[in-house]
Formats: sequence, structure tokens, C-alpha cells
Amino acid sequence: MRAQVVGRVCEAGVPTARGCRFVVEVHHWTDRVDGFGGRWLVDWKDGDAAEVALGDLWFLKGTLVGFAPPAYPGDWDGGLFWRRRGVTQRLRLSDGHYLRPDRENGLEHWRYKLTQRLADRLPGEGSALLCAVVYGDGSRLPQDLQDAFRRSGTSHLLVASGTNVAVLVAALCWLGARAGWGPIRCAGLGLWLVPAYVVLAGAAPAMLRAGVMGWLGLLARWTGHTVSLGRCLALGSLGVLLWDPQYLYDVGFQLSFAAVASLAWLVEPVARWLPERMPLRLPLATSLACTLGVMPCSLFVFHSLQPLAPLANLWMGPIVEGLLPAGLGLSLLDLMHPSLGQAGVTLLKPWLWLVLTSARRWAQWSTQLQIPDPGPLGWLAWLLFLGLIWLGPRLATVAAAALLGLVSPWRNAEPEQLRVRWFWLGRAGSARADIKRP
Repeated sequence: MRAQVVGRVCEAGVPTARGCRFVVEVHHWTDRVDGFGGRWLVDWKDGDAAEVALGDLWFLKGTLVGFAPPAYPGDWDGGLFWRRRGVTQRLRLSDGHYLRPDRENGLEHWRYKLTQRLADRLPGEGSALLCAVVYGDGSRLPQDLQDAFRRSGTSHLLVASGTNVAVLVAALCWLGARAGWGPIRCAGLGLWLVPAYVVLAGAAPAMLRAGVMGWLGLLARWTGHTVSLGRCLALGSLGVLLWDPQYLYDVGFQLSFAAVASLAWLVEPVARWLPERMPLRLPLATSLACTLGVMPCSLFVFHSLQPLAPLANLWMGPIVEGLLPAGLGLSLLDLMHPSLGQAGVTLLKPWLWLVLTSARRWAQWSTQLQIPDPGPLGWLAWLLFLGLIWLGPRLATVAAAALLGLVSPWRNAEPEQLRVRWFWLGRAGSARADIKRP
């Protein structure tokens, strides 16, 4: 079977009698969309093992061949040996080359250089997590870690998104205030830094929308105007869709738009349903609002629901997004001197351990419910529930009581007289209604 893939080296090259061999984690197929991934053993005839380094990204083209069985009973079983190490396929390489952005490619070259230096300083899951959160490069993430974030409902934290732009702007304003800069000067600097970071983080559709929103907000601050989050969302999304209308069908763009729309218009209505003296009332309302806003994508696209996602995001969100300024600072220290980068890695390891452990713990506690396609009735139920949330507890109670009063006469119920009592009407003690069937 012919195969043409892009993979990242996870075991460095080893010389053999005919050339060299190395192990790659397949990132994606270049000629088909239904190809399988996993770890592959690559046999490179006449290849030089010194050219293959850990973490390198390679384009590979060749033929998938099976592992040779033992020549006689008791002989070394190569297939069993490699399968125990997680290798599922063997590729006989016919054409391959190292993928590295050219220096003329500007920020793409720097993105590769910075992620590669993180991988060199901090091998394993820690660097993979930092590269995903800071630079939007999730190709190094192991599958079990991705599954843990997915089961806990926090997989959106593994990609560069609007939260990264918000954290970057907040960190810039905080540092500017400590340095004695005014808000106008900080906003002017942010007008240059935000576009550069968007390109450095991969410039995905969701990231482009967030970058345009952040740039518009900074422009308004720089010119002495104010702009609301909802207006920034509308203008930023419109600008990105005018640039490329196909972004409308990108799931990441849809999820990020729904999440920011929830922050703009749903947080306050959800907060009204929570007790005023409840601890962490506003953060919990924010998490619940985002979960409610992205629910159509969860149900109609992924057909799954994580009931503990609001609580998991309440804990995981701050500790994961806090890695952005820490990761950028670590990259800056490493560029200044490798010893400074190594010292920064040592200080950052407990934080990374906390994030990785928390993700796996929440994955163990969470239950991922598989939901069939809800259809039009699901959309109607979601819109109705959204309307009740928007009305608030008092008006929603009145609306629910009125709906029950209209529906109950047509239902067969015993006894003949239906009683609806103890509806919460805010300060009113109770409401009681006696409804008789005709």
C-alpha cells in the first residue's frame, strides 16, 4: 500500500546495514483524508541517521510493508518488539525530505525555530503542551493527552484562540502600567504585536477573527473611543468572512464565534439565575454561558456532551491560559541564552505537571455522553431554553406557569382538578392556580 504522509520524528535515526531507521508520529496524510495515523517505523535505504533529529517534521512517501515473521521458532520477533513500543506500521521510504520553513518565510520560520527550541529544552508532553497553547502547534501532542482534554470538555484550550489574544493584551497593559506607560502608548504597541502574534500562532480562522477583534479594540482605545465586545465580534467576524467566505464552514471558527457571543450576551442572564452570594458566581456564570453557547456544535457536529465541562473549564481555564505569558517569557529567555532557558524550564515544570495531572483527573471524573442527532426539535428546544435563560428567573417562572396552564387542560390527568403551586416569583411567597378540565 502506497502512503504519503507528514510526520514528526519521535525516535531519532539509528544506522542500519542498509541505511538508517527512525520512528515518526504521523501528523496527516497529504493525498487522502481518511488515512490512519499512529507511530510508524521508517526504513530509509542509503539514508544518513545524522540528518534525522528528534522533533523534526518530515514529508514521507513510500510503501507500507509488514514486519517479517520469525524465521524459526524462538527467533527474534521484530513485529512483536515494535508493537510493544507502540509502532503500528512499517514504511519503506522511497522519497522523503525535511520540512523546514525558509528564512525568507519570516514569522513561519521563527514559529518553527521557537517550537523546536522548546522541544529541545523540554522533551515530552510539557513541550507539546506549551507549543500547542502558545504557538498553536498541536502536532507534538500525544493521543492520550488529546483524549483526556476531549473527555473533560476542555479540548479548546489546546489551540491558540481568542483567549490567547486577550491574555496577550492584558499582559501588555499590565507590563505597560508597571513601566509607567499610558493606555494610549500600550494600545499603540499592541496594534503591532497582535497581528505579529496571530501569524506566529498559525493564523487559523478562529485566530484571525480573534486578532481582528483585538486589533479593533486596541484601535478604539488608541483613538480615545470605546467599543463593546459584541460590536467587535460582529465587525471582526464580518471582516474575516469577507476575506474568505469559506471560513464560515470551519468548525473552529464556529466554536470560537459561539463562545465569544456567549461572553457578550449570555453571561449576565446566566448570572441572574445564580445566588448573589455564591462563591465564584461570575466565573461560574461565564463557564456555564460558554457551555450553553457552544452546545449546538457539541450536539449537532460532535454528537457528544460533557456534563462536567463547566466545572472543568472553571479549573483548567486559568492554569492552561496562564501558560501563554509563561511560554512566551521562556522563549525569550532561551533566545537570550540557553542557560536562562533551561532555568526557566526548571521553574515551569511544576506548573506543567499540575496542568497534565488536572487534565487526566478531570477525564477520569467526566462522562462523555454520546447524543444522537437532535434534528429540528433539538434546535427548537435549545432556542426555547435560551429564551428562558434570557428572560431571567422571575419572567421565566411566569412564562413556564402560563405555558403549563395552557397545556394542562388538554392532558389526561388524575385527579380531575390540577393544582400548580409554589412557583418562585422573586419576593412573592408562592403562587397557586387551580385548573379544571372542561
